[in-house]
Amino acid sequence: MSDSPLSRRARRNADPHPAAEDAAATGSDTTSSTSDTRDGATFVSSRKATSARSSREDATSAVSGDATSLRPSRDDGATAATASGDDKRERKPRSAARTWLDRLILVVAVWAIWAFITTFVVQPFRIPSGSMENTLRVGDRIVVAKWAPRFTDVKRGDVIVFKDPGDWTDPVPSGNVITGGIRKIAEVTHLSASGSHLVKRVVGVGGDKVSCEGPGQKLTVNGVAITEPYLKSGVQPCQDKFSITVPKDKVWVMGDNRSNSADSRYHDDGTGRLGSVPVGDITGRGLAVVWPIGNIAGGHNDEDAFSKVPAAK
Repeated sequence: MSDSPLSRRARRNADPHPAAEDAAATGSDTTSSTSDTRDGATFVSSRKATSARSSREDATSAVSGDATSLRPSRDDGATAATASGDDKRERKPRSAARTWLDRLILVVAVWAIWAFITTFVVQPFRIPSGSMENTLRVGDRIVVAKWAPRFTDVKRGDVIVFKDPGDWTDPVPSGNVITGGIRKIAEVTHLSASGSHLVKRVVGVGGDKVSCEGPGQKLTVNGVAITEPYLKSGVQPCQDKFSITVPKDKVWVMGDNRSNSADSRYHDDGTGRLGSVPVGDITGRGLAVVWPIGNIAGGHNDEDAFSKVPAAK
């Protein structure tokens, strides 16, 4: 069916600009899209430019900061110089009086520690004679336990060091005033043991009856014969006959070298009173020989030898 001119005119009147409207719509969309695209491009380009500027600024700041840190500061140099000057002013030489005072304090502290140890713990002694051979030899240094007579009972068989109970030792020559004074100070300060100490073995305690029938006979304590392995080889247990009772709070002592020992037998009057040693005069019980190296040994106490002896009645 062909269009008549009238039909075509009617359609134009009804929709005068359809193509233009479509084109306008299409153009608007295109323009919007183009505008959006441009805006996006502009935004991205702006971000990149901003990032680049920030990177350059950071790099510049970092370089500037490093350079600043490497440059010496005048203030720092002045402060260091001032501190060095202060140190030089503060480091003054110690006075001679202060130096000697420090040394004196050190000496006093060392002596105090030594005095405490030798008064309450242990004390060394030198063996001056052969009365305890072969258990102890001349020149041996023996260490004794100072706590033993204070906190434990002295037992038969113990080797003890004790103060001279009365004229048992020969007087030590005092020499001149200087040497005598030095020796006395050394004894008082425990830097040296006095010459009035002796070392023997306990064979009887308070109440014990100690006796011997003479040469070739064993020593007996409370009626029990004692085998004494500590005696010097070839030495008799006793040379003379005696029988005594040890007074209370005293001990009867004898040397291991019986033929060369001025012990309780030598100083007694036959009753046991003069020859016995007061417990209060005991300085300590022998622990060990610590010098010379070849004689270092312990275990000189021999309580087992008296293990069968009954208690005193």
